[in-house]
Amino acid sequence: MVLIFTFASISDGLTEKQKEFQKQSMAAFDGLTPTYHVGLMEDRPYLVWNFNSSLQGIQLMMSMMLTDDSRPIRMCKNCGKAFITRRHRDKFCSKDCSEEYKNSLDV
Repeated sequence: MVLIFTFASISDGLTEKQKEFQKQSMAAFDGLTPTYHVGLMEDRPYLVWNFNSSLQGIQLMMSMMLTDDSRPIRMCKNCGKAFITRRHRDKFCSKDCSEEYKNSLDV
C-alpha cells in the first residue's frame, strides 16, 4: 500500500511535549516504522509512504490526525465518542450533545 502526502515538515514549531508525543506515536508501530521517499511532481516535493500493512497506514494517519492543530480528533464531553472538530474550540460532537450536557448541569 502506497499513500502520497503533500510534503510538509510536521515537527517545525512543536513544543518538546508535542515532539515527545510524536515519538510515542511512532513507537506504536512496534519497530516496523514505515519507510518513505521524497518524490517530485510538477516541481513540488511530496512524500511517498511505504507501509508494511494497511493497519500501519491507518496508525500513521490516526497519529497525524491526533496531532493536527487545526482539526484535531477529540472526545465528546457529553457522550465520549471520538469526533473530528470543525472549529478549534469544539468540545461536543453535535449540537444535541452540547444541549444535553448543558441541560444536565441545570439539574
